[in-house]
Amino acid sequence: MIELQDITISHTVKNKQITIFDNINFKFEKGNLYAICGNIASSRTILLELLALIRDFDSGDIIINGKSIKELSSRQKRNLINSISYISSNSELILSLTVLENVMLLQSFYHGNTKEIFEKAIKYLNILDILELKDKYPNEISDIDKQKVIIARSLINDPKIILIDNLITTSYNSLFSVLPLFKYLATQKICIIIATENKEILKVSDVILKIKNKKIMILKKNSIKK
Repeated sequence: MIELQDITISHTVKNKQITIFDNINFKFEKGNLYAICGNIASSRTILLELLALIRDFDSGDIIINGKSIKELSSRQKRNLINSISYISSNSELILSLTVLENVMLLQSFYHGNTKEIFEKAIKYLNILDILELKDKYPNEISDIDKQKVIIARSLINDPKIILIDNLITTSYNSLFSVLPLFKYLATQKICIIIATENKEILKVSDVILKIKNKKIMILKKNSIKK
């Protein structure tokens, strides 16, 4: 689905060139849950930004559905980016809108089919076990529930790839309400990639990747669905 081919990324710090990734190769398949761990959180974030097509790279290529992103027009690349939901650690909700309004906002603005968007929003809020919060405002709910709202919002545009940086799961109960969603999304042939150190998520992941020595290492690999 999305493949990294000989990707190298570096940046300059105090006039010194530092390599972040050195000729990394990996193919992510649809319908699977990938967990990315590693001691350096910034490297995990850079990898997710790369997969979200918002991070430049020095050399190599990214192949999506068999086609190099270098061959895409600006419009094709923009459409491709819109099919990827990236939930960064800095993602925020609009404080003046309710939970339901936050989830529906972008899709309502661009597409206008309010009934269909409403039904999808209710479905995802229910799966995430926060439907009862739909009329509350962001400052009235917990940080964990805010992240669930952000996840629900990211699903409204029917993404093919979901990238999540630093999933907040401070208790088993909060995690338990998120895992069924991941399993449901896998049945919808969506590729889910999460940067996390949470042991429960690592247990249910199809593949666990670790960033070490500027490379991507496979720590666990179950039967990959294609």
